[in-house]
Amino acid sequence: MTSQSEIGPNSYHRISPSNVSEVDILCGEIRKFLESEGLNGRWFFLELALREALNNAILHGNRNQNTKSVRLDAHIGRKWIRISVADDGPGFNWRKLRRLPFPDFEATSGRGLCIMASCSDRLAHNRRGNCITLWVNKLVKDKNTAI
Repeated sequence: MTSQSEIGPNSYHRISPSNVSEVDILCGEIRKFLESEGLNGRWFFLELALREALNNAILHGNRNQNTKSVRLDAHIGRKWIRISVADDGPGFNWRKLRRLPFPDFEATSGRGLCIMASCSDRLAHNRRGNCITLWVNKLVKDKNTAI
């Protein structure tokens, strides 16, 4: 599978092969997209959440099968940056995981959803559980945060 990208005013869409080598590429493209729109102040947290979402889609959703794809959409609205990551997998029961306590800090996996929730202002899954959407407020939260 080859990658397919569409970049327009305030929007970005890309379908990529489900391969962890694509994560750096996708994060770099989203960074450039946000910079082109003058939005780079919250990049550290946004990138951390995006990396978790992409890795989860590739490793858990698509079970590391590079014949499957990952879809990344970003939209810049008046107040929000919205990023969605979807995979071709069967999904998972995200409702059940929401009620579990934070994973042990020494665990080797299981912290991704908590990290994404901490690094975004809002997080939602589709019903099936194979797409996650993150919202980050564009506005300055406090005087120490630059946009």
